[in-house]
Amino acid sequence: MSTDVFTLRNVDYSEKGIELEIIVEGQIRLQTVIYAGIDYQGEKWYYTQEGHQYILDARRGRVSQRFVTGYLDKIPVIIRQPIATGRDVRYKENHLYFGEIAVAERGYKKELFVVLMKKTNINIVWNFYWLEDGKIPHSVDVLYRTRRAGKYLRGR
Repeated sequence: MSTDVFTLRNVDYSEKGIELEIIVEGQIRLQTVIYAGIDYQGEKWYYTQEGHQYILDARRGRVSQRFVTGYLDKIPVIIRQPIATGRDVRYKENHLYFGEIAVAERGYKKELFVVLMKKTNINIVWNFYWLEDGKIPHSVDVLYRTRRAGKYLRGR
């Protein structure tokens, strides 16, 4: 599968270029759509140019996270088939979708990744990163989980 976010399969590019207004922390922010998708519950979500740039900047800023940009094609897969989902107890609009990715840079070991979605008036992908400690954080109220999520919840 291609890691180019402009040529992915199984996503909808029909709204590409449309500007959406999302409310974040009480402020309106414009977001330009790259593609849309459907999550595991059938809800529509958007991947935007602004979110894409934020992910690139944030991951390049941390040496241990730089390899993450090679796995942007996994975002729709994680959102469609997460092993767990949750809501950040401190920031209620932050919903997290957890998924495993076999990472070449780590000997194809399955690692835990998270897609952070802002769920306000519109669902927008806000961030994507590798959970370096391999555990779902205590600050997440787990809403959905599969059996595979169990090993990431132990000891929290």
